Amino acid sequence: MQTDILLVLLITITIVAIVFVFVYFLIKLNFRNRDAKLPIVVFFMLSLVLFLFFELIYSSSYSEIAVRLMVLSSVLWVGVVLVKNIKNDIEIKKETERLLADLSSTNKNLIAINNIKTEFLAISIKRLRGPLLEIEENSLEILNKPIGNLKISATVALQKIFESSVRLVSVLDDFTSTAQIDRGEMSLNFSVFDIGGLVEKTAEAMSLEAEKTEVAIFTKKERGEHFVCADHNKIYQVIYNLIDNAIKYTPKGSISIILTRSENRKSVRIEIKDTGVGMNKKTKERLFEKFSRAEGISSINAEGSGLGLYIAKEIIKKHKGRIWVESDGEGKGSSFFVQLNCTKS
Repeated sequence: MQTDILLVLLITITIVAIVFVFVYFLIKLNFRNRDAKLPIVVFFMLSLVLFLFFELIYSSSYSEIAVRLMVLSSVLWVGVVLVKNIKNDIEIKKETERLLADLSSTNKNLIAINNIKTEFLAISIKRLRGPLLEIEENSLEILNKPIGNLKISATVALQKIFESSVRLVSVLDDFTSTAQIDRGEMSLNFSVFDIGGLVEKTAEAMSLEAEKTEVAIFTKKERGEHFVCADHNKIYQVIYNLIDNAIKYTPKGSISIILTRSENRKSVRIEIKDTGVGMNKKTKERLFEKFSRAEGISSINAEGSGLGLYIAKEIIKKHKGRIWVESDGEGKGSSFFVQLNCTKS
């Protein structure tokens, strides 16, 4: 009878101890993280320890006591290691969530800063472009209709002012187009037109600029009309940028603009081939990236925003067409290709 009372008392004390240890683990390991894995493992391990403990009490021989004691010790060791690993996993998870929250906050701040930068750039360009256009128009007006007897030196100065303002307006237009592309605000006004006429007019307009560097521009196209469905102004910008790029990097020689149709008449291809500095494989791979220029190219031409080809690529991409470059290497010239669909994609 006394043995039974002692056994009941022992069981009661053991159960109370297990419950106490279980509650202690929940508080100590911070169950507020709502991870159910830890309390389940703790409860399971304590229950197993309790079972093994009673098995140990009812052992009938010293050998059984030794074996069950070893099993109990092993289970306790495994339980402690398992609980520690789960605790580490929870802490790592909490730290990861904190880092992700910090990263999200940082990204939001960067987006806000980028929006402010873009807005500032747009306002600055708008305010600069107006006066520059006035300088361009007024200098051109005086050059075309000189007032009185202008000296040759004054005429030359006016010509330089006019050319500089044209270049500056072109650079500002590139920044404006880039900002529109980055904000996803570039819209297209599709129409059907003969791109052959556009190519010829653009080449003719740029011939004077090319002649200053002893570069001749030739156009060649198949007979007939070359209709495309595209945004007229945007395609003009692409052709202008490609010809301007060819002029800048062709110190002396020629530029050929070749217009062809595909065999099925569903697309038109424009090739702008120059005899200029050419490029290596590394340059070709990053040529259409923003602000990208060929290595050592500043010694040939220091002007340009480095955005013309990037803008051309984005415009053609928006048209669902193709733009690419081919070159046999440095000093062997380059060929830029643009392929446009004859119907709207």
